[in-house]
Amino acid sequence: MLKKRGQAGNIATLISLIALFMIIYILLLPQEARDELLNREDGIPQHMTDGISSQILFSKEIGEVSPLKQSRGTIHTISGVNLFSNVESEIITLANNILVNKGIISENSQKLVFYLEYPEDVEKSELYLIIDNAVGNLVVSLNGYEIFNKAVKSNSQELLEMPVGYLRETNTIELSSAAPFLRSSMHELKSVRLRKQVEIKNKQSTRILSIPASEIKDLEKAILSFSVYCSRNEDQLLNLKLNGKLVYSDVPFCNLQRTEIEIDSSFINSGVNELILESEGDYTLEQVEWESLLRGERASEYAFTISDDDYNDVRRGLKDVFVVFDFALSDERKIMEFYVNDKKFDIDTSENSYFMTISDYLEKGGNLIRLRPKNSFEIIEMRVELE
Repeated sequence: MLKKRGQAGNIATLISLIALFMIIYILLLPQEARDELLNREDGIPQHMTDGISSQILFSKEIGEVSPLKQSRGTIHTISGVNLFSNVESEIITLANNILVNKGIISENSQKLVFYLEYPEDVEKSELYLIIDNAVGNLVVSLNGYEIFNKAVKSNSQELLEMPVGYLRETNTIELSSAAPFLRSSMHELKSVRLRKQVEIKNKQSTRILSIPASEIKDLEKAILSFSVYCSRNEDQLLNLKLNGKLVYSDVPFCNLQRTEIEIDSSFINSGVNELILESEGDYTLEQVEWESLLRGERASEYAFTISDDDYNDVRRGLKDVFVVFDFALSDERKIMEFYVNDKKFDIDTSENSYFMTISDYLEKGGNLIRLRPKNSFEIIEMRVELE
């Protein structure tokens, strides 16, 4: 009886040693042999890749992939802009050789009319009178407001400042004489002239830029560049707005170097774009260019479909969808952005295969996957499998 027990113990020890040797042997095998022995392929369970229990929704031999190159593409030329604010003087003769008087029982006054297109732009206005003969006070009114009532001398000149707040588009100057009670007055005027200083300004200018949809599709960003010239030392801000969004606000370098503004693609419309330039300073913008920075090529795009029944099974958790990559070299680092519809994944691996589940990001029917490599490597095959 003791002999049988000894034999059983020896057999158990032998089995344990054989099992230990088998484990060590499997661990020491190369990856390919170990996967074959364990019914695995490239580290992925065989049932996912043998085509028996998995359904292939998409398969593609990709080959060599490289980073997308960015190139400076379409250039749009924009007409120059002149932003300024200048004051110009002008003298207008309103009348020559007029007579105003006032007697005991009669009175003679004169009304002179002049027009202003933009009265709010008038910086200063003055009335210049050349007087031949004068007796008594000369009275001057502007649009019903008395602005002068004083005794003047013969053979004299008067320069009257007219308040700009009284000015309108249509203006009336009334000239009359005033005298003490029971006395007469008279004024002969050789010339009546209006001298005005008007602000001529162009503080805002609009340019329309059309960007076609085909250009927008590949657009990363845009560069707006221009040269600024100043007639004097300016310290006023120059503001640029694109489609209502402020993209630049600064005091530009005058006459020195080109200014470049980087514009985010989210500010840009497909079709019509409105560029507004405005400043209180005196700036001339020339050589205005819009340069679109385009991707040299689009990200690789691949489409696949999933049936309604399979999609419902995936949503209920009865099935899963995987994407599997087989790479040419296992020791080479492979870095890329991988998109399933709108979901982005960052892949960084040095293995010769890579797989991940994409079940949660599928849409019923058609689906789109995109690859955007960050370095150069070779993809032997990419598969989308339903299990």
